[in-house]
Amino acid sequence: SGADTTQPILDAVNQVRQVAHRYGGSAVVEQCPLPVKRQIDIWGDSPDSLAVMRGIKDRFDPSGILNPGRFLGGI
Repeated sequence: SGADTTQPILDAVNQVRQVAHRYGGSAVVEQCPLPVKRQIDIWGDSPDSLAVMRGIKDRFDPSGILNPGRFLGGI
């Protein structure tokens, strides 16, 4: 089933992110199966500056037509 194939990937992503975070880093998932992508934020944790980024995006793309949801934090 889908859970049988996605769970090991989800576990691996979580482990890598925990190690990266421990050393002050982060991990972005560049490519993965769609069922996995639906269950995780491929960008990882959102930075404190996300509100500023969202404001800039809103300013330059008020209609939200440029790559909607395809950036950090669903921007």
